[in-house]
Amino acid sequence: MAEIESEDYKQKYFAGLEEQIKLHKIIKEQQEEINILKQKLSLQEGGTDVINVESNQNSEDTFADDKSTKSDTRACGDCSATVTSQWYNDHQKLGSYICKNCYRKRWRKRNSSLMASQCAVCKSTASAAWHQNKLNETVCDNCNHTPISATCNLCKSTNSPRWHVDQQDDSPKVEAPTAWRTCGNCGATQTSCWYKDRKRLGGHVCRKCYTNQNLTRVDVLPDGTTQRRQCSTCSSYETTSWYNDPDNPGTFNCIRCYQKRRLRALQGNEKKPKKITKMESTETLLPPIETSSQAEPTVHLKLPDWNLEEIGALIAQSASEEKK
Repeated sequence: MAEIESEDYKQKYFAGLEEQIKLHKIIKEQQEEINILKQKLSLQEGGTDVINVESNQNSEDTFADDKSTKSDTRACGDCSATVTSQWYNDHQKLGSYICKNCYRKRWRKRNSSLMASQCAVCKSTASAAWHQNKLNETVCDNCNHTPISATCNLCKSTNSPRWHVDQQDDSPKVEAPTAWRTCGNCGATQTSCWYKDRKRLGGHVCRKCYTNQNLTRVDVLPDGTTQRRQCSTCSSYETTSWYNDPDNPGTFNCIRCYQKRRLRALQGNEKKPKKITKMESTETLLPPIETSSQAEPTVHLKLPDWNLEEIGALIAQSASEEKK
């Protein structure tokens, strides 16, 4: 029985292989006919696309998209070359390209023309590299990295770490930035951080004066009266910075209460567990006592009215009986 089953399996296997080979031949013939038709159409239209069909092409590749090798239509505007390792935009002719060799030639020609010139600032003729400034003047490498010496139109200063072009003036003259900030209270010009001055529009105050203002902050109420700012949580009047209270609009919190609120929000309002005493620990171990809803009847015990003299006589009598 086993030999018969193995022979049947072999026959089915070889029959399946023969069918696959026939299908592969039919598909290859159809693909060759399609390629011939495409070549005829391309020749009639004057095209140059050629599709190469390999003899040992797999059946999976026959269903893939045909990728024709189209020739690049770019051509160099100087030497008319069609092949190059890299293309560059030709700035002299809009929409045209130049090859890498012509680009390098133009770059060397431009650099040589700059080297033959003279620095417009220091009048030197030798430099490692030449540059063009905003005034379209040729300057050496040293003058290109040094700050430009000019005068500001606003403050008439000549020393500035950075210069900017004046947008109101059409000329390419470089201008200095606005004047240095000064504190409206103490007149300081250097501080770690600047803040807006609430008393003067457009003014600034230093960090020290800003913290001093927060210590004695005064709020103006809608009715026109003034009131000293107070924390809505701890009722304190002095703090380095104030924050709006989200629970009570129009009120403020000091920095300490604000940090506590934020810490609770980050921790998810998780409170620390209380310390369990001995009595509480024993109570937790004992099962809960179920109490009935109906009140149990109270029992009143009535004790006899004993006299002290009678009690003393009974005690003496019992003692005498024990001695006998």
